[in-house]
Amino acid sequence: MYSAEICLRPVLPRISPELISTQSLIDISTVATILPEGLGYGMFGFECRLSPGIVKADFLICASVGDGGRHSLGRLAEAKQNIMGIEASSVWGRFRHFVRQWNTPSTPLYLGIDNIWLEFDLAVSGCVRLVPSIFFEPKKINGEWEAQQCIAKSCIEMLQGASLSDYVAANFRACFAMLPDQAHIYQVGAMLSRTENPIRLCIKGLLPGQLPQYLNRLGANSIDQSLQEVLSDLSQYVDFIGIDLDVSENIGSTIGIECYCVTPDRLKFLLNYLVDNGLCTPNKQHALIQFPGVLSSLDANTNWPEALSHAELLFKGNVRSAFVCTVNHIKVTYEPKHSLHAKAYLGVRHTWFGNE
Repeated sequence: MYSAEICLRPVLPRISPELISTQSLIDISTVATILPEGLGYGMFGFECRLSPGIVKADFLICASVGDGGRHSLGRLAEAKQNIMGIEASSVWGRFRHFVRQWNTPSTPLYLGIDNIWLEFDLAVSGCVRLVPSIFFEPKKINGEWEAQQCIAKSCIEMLQGASLSDYVAANFRACFAMLPDQAHIYQVGAMLSRTENPIRLCIKGLLPGQLPQYLNRLGANSIDQSLQEVLSDLSQYVDFIGIDLDVSENIGSTIGIECYCVTPDRLKFLLNYLVDNGLCTPNKQHALIQFPGVLSSLDANTNWPEALSHAELLFKGNVRSAFVCTVNHIKVTYEPKHSLHAKAYLGVRHTWFGNE
């Protein structure tokens, strides 16, 4: 029985050791061996630190309704073996219940959640940890934030195994209610792998000038002129920005600024800015520029998944499978009175293309 690790094999040689060390790639492959093969035919990625001397990375993998990931994740949840280890048996039980709910048509989660991401924090712990943080995309039904917030809150409580306190619930609700009309929360995360276990909210559509006002309305005490200056600087080099917030008894003072570049030239400009400001090394900049591309079964020296090779034979060579490699985004983390630091998120997606 193959695992998702089979889908990593063609991709890993493309990743420069400047970004991820050989040992870190081994750790990532170890995690992938516990995951169903079907998850590897959707989307997965790597979170790389851009600071000097750090060549460890985290691993992310997506289960999406559109590519059959819901069924694949359901198979994992039905496995008899506790993949997270005996010390995390309660987390494993809650995760299984969450995934079963997502696979049951009569539940709100079935229609209310489009995808689920598993994020394995491997870069900091120094060992292979099998307790992931769980991110999910709650739908905004009929344009209403209320229903989206209710589904998201239900999922968080299911994964954490307890109701939110009054303070946390109020902050959580306010984050949805106070968003400008054009903005939306596109991912909600239960940070199960972390001791403090905050709730992570990922927001798109906020204009840089709207963020300080939004945070002030939430009662965040992390706003000062330096945040506005960072946002103003980054906005010159990117096509759009996303924002990450941590929610607990208070709104966290650390702000993640997700920088998205649509074209290679924009990415180069952003990376030049990061290098000039000491947030990325020149060698890592070069490695990031070289990573994007398309890997197909026609490429030499690729250990192609057997299932994809068989499928190509059924199509009689008229259709080929491919893994599309991208730099999905760069995240710059802001914390008052601390230095900025940056990470790159490498994305990989399987697809099919014709031979015309």
